[in-house]
Amino acid sequence: MAMIKSHDGYDLHCYTDDFLFPWEQPTPVVLTHGFARHGLFWNPWVPLLGSERRVYRPDVRGFGDSDVMPDSYKYNVDDLLTDIVRSLDQLGLETVHWVGESSGGTLGIALAANHPERVKSLVLMDAPAHPYSDPTTWEDNSIDCASPQEAILKYGLQEWCRITLGRRLDLDRSSPELQQWYCEQTGRNADRSAVGWSDVNVELDLRDLLPKIKAPTLILAGQKSPIVGKQQQSMAEGILGARLHLFEDYGHGLSLTATEQCVAEVKALWAEVEGS
Repeated sequence: MAMIKSHDGYDLHCYTDDFLFPWEQPTPVVLTHGFARHGLFWNPWVPLLGSERRVYRPDVRGFGDSDVMPDSYKYNVDDLLTDIVRSLDQLGLETVHWVGESSGGTLGIALAANHPERVKSLVLMDAPAHPYSDPTTWEDNSIDCASPQEAILKYGLQEWCRITLGRRLDLDRSSPELQQWYCEQTGRNADRSAVGWSDVNVELDLRDLLPKIKAPTLILAGQKSPIVGKQQQSMAEGILGARLHLFEDYGHGLSLTATEQCVAEVKALWAEVEGS
């Protein structure tokens, strides 16, 4: 595990999975979690990648084992992007293969567009450029409240996650044990952290950044995902040379429900990028 000091003095946690000899120096991998999750959601990926790559799994500020932000703090994209760059710097990662799941992919869009020298390849998995482009996202996440933020505060993050779980995890392709674990792990995080990140997501629209991405890009998404299914084709068209694979009859949460298939496609991308 590593702790990175943010520009404003908070501790940012990152899991570091290093099973290589010191002289082995392949391009490292950063796996970034989605909204209100943390680095342990990538656990199934580590055995599949760890024999070949150093793997870094950061916890976004306020989540996992990173410091919870004070009540007065207002989440913003600039701080989230600065955290990423600062973490790469302090970990000594000059350039990386970035794999982002859901909102972690959205952060990858910002990184690849604004700091292209840091991203050797970009994998966007169930990742929206415009998280609230579909009105059902607002309606479903709000449950019976005026906004998603109010619903999180009313029900608490774990119960809110349970009620809305079908939006972020394909319930037909996940076991009851995985569903329970997912909600419990989401509930480890502070309600106010989720409200703060939600404040960012409801206003966020990164579609104008897509043409600025130069890194080889792979977009993986569940065709039936209620969050991203409708915008993946336009995202692929907006990024020069991007490849899109829509998983037929899959919902959201590919990183957990189609792990081996996704890893195989990701490794193929890296082999192509590094071979060229």
